[in-house]
Formats: sequence, structure tokens, C-alpha cells
Amino acid sequence: MKIPQTIEMQVGALNASEHNPRQITEDDFAELVKSLLLLPKGLYYRPVVVDDRNIALAGNMRLRALKYIHELGFDDLAEILRASYRFRHFDEAKQSALLNYWREWQMHPTVPTLYASELDEDEQQQFIIKDNLSFGSTTSRRSSTMVSTSTCSQNRPSRRWPRQMVSTLTI
Repeated sequence: MKIPQTIEMQVGALNASEHNPRQITEDDFAELVKSLLLLPKGLYYRPVVVDDRNIALAGNMRLRALKYIHELGFDDLAEILRASYRFRHFDEAKQSALLNYWREWQMHPTVPTLYASELDEDEQQQFIIKDNLSFGSTTSRRSSTMVSTSTCSQNRPSRRWPRQMVSTLTI
């Protein structure tokens, strides 16, 4: 088996899946954007996984957030960061480095990417399902033999984070 390597791809060369089973609210999307802005290194630990047509199999929401960040004016981007409690507690050097990173990134927007070239079509579908089971809500059509996540959640603690904690999480 060939182990895939992470490569840098232009954000504009990648496309979100039209059939992405995960949906997030506008508030959660805003938190994702802020999370990526505060910790861009996190993208290297959770790269976007694409098929041979550059359509995301995993990381659709991160890709959507990066496209949004790319379209933001730098002043708006900086305002989002400066409004963040976490950013305000960084020292001046770290704040400056983060702002400089995003200024340069907006000129050459890339995203760490893995190609799922070793997965056949069925394996890609299984990968999408498994990637979307943990968090968020899904809208995919699942077989009636699968247990609904709402049924399972009655027997275990909720995975939903309190709103005040979301801003401290990193993706």
C-alpha cells in the first residue's frame, strides 16, 4: 500500500463536495473560521482529503472556511482576530506573526491536501461516512440497519461543547 503524502494545493483548485453529509450552523462556521485563523498549523494535522477530481472527501467545512478567509479583506480578517479573547492574550510578537502569516497566505492561499488515490469508489464512500460520524450533524441517507446518532446519544454524554469553550478549540 502506498502511503499518501500531504501536498500544498491552491485553495481555488479544490472543490467542496455537493454531497457533503455534514452541515453546520452559521455560528459554528464562524467559530471554525476563527479557529483556523488562530491556529493555521492545525491544518497540517487535519489536511483536506480529495479524490482525483479535486473534490473534497474530508475537510469540506475547513475548505469552505479557507475559501471564505481568502475572500475576506485583510482588515476584516484582522478584525476577527483582534476580537478574539485568545488572540488578545497572545504576546505582541505572536499577534504580529499571525497577522503576517494571514497577509501572506491571502496572496498565495494554499491548503494541506491528501489525495485518496489509493481508495476505490466504494472505499471513498466508506471514508466519507466514517469521517462524518464523530461531530456535527449529517444529512446523508443511511441504511436502515445503521443506528441513528440521536438514539446513541441518549446513552452517552453529549459531544456538543459549551459555546464559551468552542472559541478555545482548534481544528
